[in-house]
Amino acid sequence: MKKRSDWEIYLAILENLNEMKNKGNKIIKTNVMHEINMNWKSFNKHFIYLEQNQFLKKNNEDYEITKKGQKLHQTLKTLKTQLP
Repeated sequence: MKKRSDWEIYLAILENLNEMKNKGNKIIKTNVMHEINMNWKSFNKHFIYLEQNQFLKKNNEDYEITKKGQKLHQTLKTLKTQLP
């Protein structure tokens, strides 16, 4: 299995959060971690980075992507299509 880069992990997290939100599901960190198939230590490091840099914010017991996070998501999706 190919190791994912940091930006690929950020993209996976943001995509999963969007999918969960669109389905009306509550966004819980462990659910996201399981969906993108990561161990807790690595996942939490990346998730905390997104939260500390204001790409995500906690909303009660739920998480949501900020406008800054939506912009990052679009940028990473574009990057993914441009790279081999």
